[in-house]
Amino acid sequence: MVVKTTLYAVFILPILTPPLINVLFKQRRARVREEIRGIIARDYLYFHKRYGMKLSKQELKKYRTWNKKYPPSAWEIERNKRIAEFQGNLNDFVK
Repeated sequence: MVVKTTLYAVFILPILTPPLINVLFKQRRARVREEIRGIIARDYLYFHKRYGMKLSKQELKKYRTWNKKYPPSAWEIERNKRIAEFQGNLNDFVK
């Protein structure tokens, strides 16, 4: 089987391991796993700042809290640098 290398495969897949969320069927809720909350927060904050993606005040507060509580790993910092090589800018939330 031949697998093409894509930006997604190189930079996104290594950090995402199923399941990404914990589903609480009885409560009809889904929770993002703690290990990836910081990654998700930094991505959403980046999209909000860079592309004007709309986030509610509640979402902004949650993602800012997650960003502080769950700092980037060495791999996420390296990933950010590699992505910058392709698209020419860094995610300022990954430091």
